[in-house]
Amino acid sequence: MKYTQEEIYEIVRLGDLATIVSMIQDGVDVNNFMIYKKTDVLLVSIFKENLFLINHVLSLGFDCEKNKILYLHHAIRIGNLTILEVLLNHYKKNKLNINQKNNEGNSLLHIACSNYNQDNAQIIVYLYKNLHKYLNLKKNIWLIGNKNKETALHILLRRNYPLDSDIVDILVEQKSNVFKKQDNFNLDCKDIILSYANSQSWLSNENHQRLLEHIKK
Repeated sequence: MKYTQEEIYEIVRLGDLATIVSMIQDGVDVNNFMIYKKTDVLLVSIFKENLFLINHVLSLGFDCEKNKILYLHHAIRIGNLTILEVLLNHYKKNKLNINQKNNEGNSLLHIACSNYNQDNAQIIVYLYKNLHKYLNLKKNIWLIGNKNKETALHILLRRNYPLDSDIVDILVEQKSNVFKKQDNFNLDCKDIILSYANSQSWLSNENHQRLLEHIKK
């Protein structure tokens, strides 16, 4: 069956995954599923959290760099660690650019920290444990700044959400230079933490107290 470009646009826009699968089976090139260079079949599959279609599209040779869409950033934003792992493994296997940054210079860890809540804490833990390996980093990932010189830790702390114990376990292993790196406002992470020190949410939180003790050493 033949599909016009307009029909493809509409099907992808609506996120009609069953029809997309049928179209792929009919021989439509996965790289033709595109809406004005903003949305394509892989991005829709990520938004819909359809792991089957993500794997299927990738297995058919989908070009993850053609459309200049930051798929890894989007996977982090929806908070699905399984999808993120699938994508990262695909990028690594095919030697694609994992060190994705948006217009503000935010890396994967920056994005994870800007979207942090206690439901997706494990994404931050996973990225911390794996990105050095994926990117062959020599520099501590917590020291990498965006265009405002903000590190991912600056962003995480400014959200002022209760910190997950696994994240605090990572932070208390960090050297003092991680907490002393300044952003464009000449604020470091130690300043941010100390500004919260006397708030009830920090005084009553065991994980926060562990972090306070660490930066005061």
